[in-house]
Amino acid sequence: MSKTRFRSFHPQPQVEDLPERFTFPYHYQPHPLAERAAQELQSYLKERDWTHDFGQAGTWREDALGKMFGVLVVRTKDGELGYLQAFSGRLEGTYDLPPFVPPVYDLYGPNSFFQAGEQDLNEINAKVDKLESSPDLAAQRSRLTQVGRRAQKLLDDHRHQMKQAKAERDYRRSQAAPVEYSELDAELREESAQWRFRERDLKRFTKNTIARAQAWVDLYEQEIKRLRQARKQQSASLQNRLFEQYTFLNRAGQSKGVGEIFAATPLQVPPAGAGECCAPKLLQYAFLHEMSPLCMAEFWWGQSPPDLIRHHGHYYPACRGKCEPILTHMLAGLKLEENPLLKSIPDEPLKVVYEDAYVLAVDKPGGLLSVPGRETEDSVWLRLKSSRPAETAPYSVHRLDMETSGILLLAKTAEVYKNLQSQFADRIVKKAYLALLDGQVESDEGIIELAMRFDYLNRPRQIVVRNGGKSALTKYRVEERYPGGKTLVRFYPLTGRTHQLRVHAAHANGLNAPIVGDSLYGKGQRALKLRAEELSFSHPISGEMIEIKLGTDVDSWTNL
Repeated sequence: MSKTRFRSFHPQPQVEDLPERFTFPYHYQPHPLAERAAQELQSYLKERDWTHDFGQAGTWREDALGKMFGVLVVRTKDGELGYLQAFSGRLEGTYDLPPFVPPVYDLYGPNSFFQAGEQDLNEINAKVDKLESSPDLAAQRSRLTQVGRRAQKLLDDHRHQMKQAKAERDYRRSQAAPVEYSELDAELREESAQWRFRERDLKRFTKNTIARAQAWVDLYEQEIKRLRQARKQQSASLQNRLFEQYTFLNRAGQSKGVGEIFAATPLQVPPAGAGECCAPKLLQYAFLHEMSPLCMAEFWWGQSPPDLIRHHGHYYPACRGKCEPILTHMLAGLKLEENPLLKSIPDEPLKVVYEDAYVLAVDKPGGLLSVPGRETEDSVWLRLKSSRPAETAPYSVHRLDMETSGILLLAKTAEVYKNLQSQFADRIVKKAYLALLDGQVESDEGIIELAMRFDYLNRPRQIVVRNGGKSALTKYRVEERYPGGKTLVRFYPLTGRTHQLRVHAAHANGLNAPIVGDSLYGKGQRALKLRAEELSFSHPISGEMIEIKLGTDVDSWTNL
C-alpha cells in the first residue's frame, strides 16, 4: 500500500471515539472523525497551489467550478486509524492525483485503451463536421432547392395554361352549331389529350431533373449517415469495454461489474460518470488494501454550478442515481446507521386546526410523511385513517415535504377533494410559510423566479434550469434578522413546485441562504426550519373564504 494515499490520525483516536455503525450515505450528519478528516483535507486544499480555479472567493467567475471531495475513515489491517481522500471525476487534468485515491479505472492512464478509442471518435466527428460544413454540399443543397422551385413553377405554369385552354374549349363547345358539334368535340378532345401528354412529359422531366440534383446531395448525406452509424457503433463498443473495466468490491471480496449492477435498475445501463464519484472510489481503495471502513463524508469545495445548489464547505449525501446501485453492492455486510428520515415520530394525536363536515386541516409535525411512501407507511393519512375508523379515509389535497411542518389540508369526500384540487391548480388557495434561513438576506422583500425540474439521477433533488423546467414563483418578506447570520423570512409561494421554497432559498440566484436544517440543499444539522403557517381557501360547499393561521411561537420555534 502506498503511504501517499493513506493519512494517519495523530494522535490516534480512542476506541470509544469510533463509530458503532458505518455512515448511511444518503442522509447523514458527519461523525466527528469524518469531520476531523474533512477539516484536515480542507486545510490541504487551502494550502496547495492549484491550477484548477475552484472559485471559492465568493464572487462568480465564468471559468471557475467547484468540486466534490470525500473522506473515508478507515482502520488498516495493522490496526492504524486514519483516512483516505478522493475527488469526483477529474482534477488538474487527471483522474489519478496523489495524495487522493486513484480511480477505479483510469481512463487516461498509460495502459488505457480509452484514449485511442476517443481519438478514433474524434476523427470521425471531424470528418462528419467537415462534410456537414462542406461548401460543395451547401451548393448542392442550394441547387436542389432551386431545381425544385423551377420544376414546380414549370408545372404550375403548365397547369395554369391547361386551365385556360380548357375554359377556351368549353366556350367553343357552347358556341358551336349543332351540325358542327360532333366534329369540333373530337378536335377539342384531341387537344385536351395533347395537354395531358405534355403534362406527363413535363412531370417526368422535372422528376428526373430533381433526382439528378438529389443524387449529388445524397452522396454527401449517405456518407455522413455512414459515419454517424460507425460513430454510434464504435462509441457503444468503447462504452462496453469501459463497463468491463469498472468492477467494484465489497467487504466480502465479492466483485461486480458496473454493467451487471445497473442491469437490475430502471436505467438498465450505467449513466455517464458512474463509479467516478467519491464514495465508490474510496471504498474500492479500502477493500483493495484490506482496510475496514468506519465512516465517511463528502463536501463541496468552491463555486456552485449554475443549475445545482452547492455551498462551499457544506456536506452532501451520495447521489442516488449514479451511486446508490453501486454502493448497495459495496456496502453489503457493513452495519449502517439508520436512515434518519425513517425514524419514527411519536404516535401522538395529530393537532386539528380546522374541521367541519367536509374539510379537515391538521398541524403536521416535521419528519412525518403526508401520505404513505415507498419505504414507510407511517403518515398523516394513515394516522387519521387509523384513529378515525368509523370515517371514510381522508383525501390528501396537497402535500408537505416530510421534513416540513405546518398546515396540511384534507378532504372528507371525493367531491370536496376535486373542488379543493381545482382551487390549488387555479391558485385560489393562498399559502404562507415561515422559514429560518442560514444567511443574511439583504433586501426586505421581493419575488424569486427560478424554473426547476427533477434532477433525474439524484431524486428527489431539484435543479434550476433555463430551458425545459417548470416555472416557479415565490414572494418573500424578511421578518427579522438575527445576530450570527440567520434571517427569519415569510414565504408566499405563487406556484407549487416540489422543493420550491427550499431551492429558492438556497440557490445562488435566489436568496443564497438555505433553510436551516435542510439536508438536501443546506447543512441539515438540525430539524428543517420550514413551517406552513397560513392557508386560505374558498369553502367547497358554502363558498366562504376560510383562513387558517397557526400563530407559531417564533422564539421557541427558531430556538436560536
